[in-house]
Amino acid sequence: MKHLYILFSFLFVASCNSDRLDINVSDVDLKLSVNRLDLDLASVQSMKELEQVHIKYAKEQREFYNFYLGACLQVGLIEDTFTLNGLYKFVKDPYIKELHAALKKEFPKVERELEALKSGFSFLVHHFKKAPLPKHVIFYNSLFSNSIVSSENTIGVGLERYLGENSSSIKKLPEEPFYPYIKRRMDRKFLVRDMMMSWIGSNVLPEIQDEKELADVMIQWGKHFYVLEACFPYLDKELILRYFPEEYAWASKNEKEFWNYLVAQNSLFKRDYKMALNIFSDGPFTSGLPIAEKAPPRLGQYLGWRIVKNYMEENPDIRLDELIKIDYKTIIKTYK
Repeated sequence: MKHLYILFSFLFVASCNSDRLDINVSDVDLKLSVNRLDLDLASVQSMKELEQVHIKYAKEQREFYNFYLGACLQVGLIEDTFTLNGLYKFVKDPYIKELHAALKKEFPKVERELEALKSGFSFLVHHFKKAPLPKHVIFYNSLFSNSIVSSENTIGVGLERYLGENSSSIKKLPEEPFYPYIKRRMDRKFLVRDMMMSWIGSNVLPEIQDEKELADVMIQWGKHFYVLEACFPYLDKELILRYFPEEYAWASKNEKEFWNYLVAQNSLFKRDYKMALNIFSDGPFTSGLPIAEKAPPRLGQYLGWRIVKNYMEENPDIRLDELIKIDYKTIIKTYK
């Protein structure tokens, strides 16, 4: 349980610096209905029991359940006559049984995650008074098809993607497309962070438009990460960036060199598909750099966050709800 302590200790430890995000907030009245679809399916012993689970989710969570059946498991939709048979084969599959047992063992309860999420929404509502709040959280086994998905009122969590790389269920995944760097990132310490990032991207900030100038895309990412940081101001910065400590240390140490590289390439204010793919996409490292094998992935996202953070430190009177409307050129020209 050590990793849980590390993840959630930020909720209770006061910050030691003068960070403008270090503020006192009031608890938000976040009423969540919580469903454990993974455990409900794991408990099924017969087709009759499966029908009961099927009817329950079809009635109470119809939109999400259709997404789960069709997009995640690809067994059909609620109305399809063959869906139940496909779903029954899924729950009775030996590997799925093993996977459900692992989920039950690793995640018998999720109260601490939900408390951390509630704290994050308290900060979000402080900065965005009219920010929408979720009404439902559904934990499920997505068959490794997705980590987190957010709709206008629901956060869905593919819980199996947070079992940890040392889980036997994760180790049994094929090397392709589940490369080692992907398995390493299937870490529980990222769970609450990912839930909030998904909600912010779907319901609070504008969707990131990635077919724009590199500097524009970079600042869009920077705004998303800065708002996420505002929700979890005491969380280690590498977790905000979804990095491991050595990756964050590398990015911090080489920030200036990476900026100089982008300037030298004369690509910042151009639409450069290849460069965008290199610096914004996930992978084992950021490709295309002179020392790519040592560079962590998504350096463009990291630099966007640093530029936005620098801008907000230089302009302490600007609120977060104002930040999201500021043009990227205004922000980037203040970067030091």
